[in-house]
Amino acid sequence: MKYLNEFQRKAVERAISSDKVFLIHGPPGTGKTTTLIECINQLVKQGNKVLATADSNIAVDNIVERLITKGVKVVRVGNPARILKSIQKHTLDYLIELEPEFDKAKKLYEELEKLREEQNKYVKPEPRYRRGLSDEEILKRAKTGTPVRGLNPKVIRSMAKWIKIQQRIKEIYEKAKLEEQKAIKKKWRQAYEKTMLKKNKYFTLHTN
Repeated sequence: MKYLNEFQRKAVERAISSDKVFLIHGPPGTGKTTTLIECINQLVKQGNKVLATADSNIAVDNIVERLITKGVKVVRVGNPARILKSIQKHTLDYLIELEPEFDKAKKLYEELEKLREEQNKYVKPEPRYRRGLSDEEILKRAKTGTPVRGLNPKVIRSMAKWIKIQQRIKEIYEKAKLEEQKAIKKKWRQAYEKTMLKKNKYFTLHTN
């Protein structure tokens, strides 16, 4: 804490020793964020798990960036699209993608894309083409090859192929989501088990 001034050091010492709530108040530019970063750093060194929140994404990203430079292991939770690229590897989404289960889901999603490309070659059974026919009726008519309601057998067969691929897409999508959920639950379970072994502290940063 050598880089802190006397007031900041006292604030850190009192904050990490407080049992419930400790408020750090001061005008803009007085080093509140710097003090908060050091509070978190000291608590982590003591073996605590810390949850830090702020009133904006950029404020949270600032906390994460500064903690990373101190060697603190950080997991950033939030929408990846609103998080700085420089800390993407520290997001929960990125860490989940490293799980074997997510890799399975990714391969299934890639298979889905190929199926959708294949599906685009056939006639989508929109109302103007299906003319009141259900999927089951289209599949049945495609086998017999008989025209119905003025529909060309070729169009019926094309719609039938589209429907079969759609059924396959639905099956693979459900499998992919299942594997994805496994990865998410696994990561949350790991975090929960680790947290239960440690004391916890919660910090929120509000800026004016």
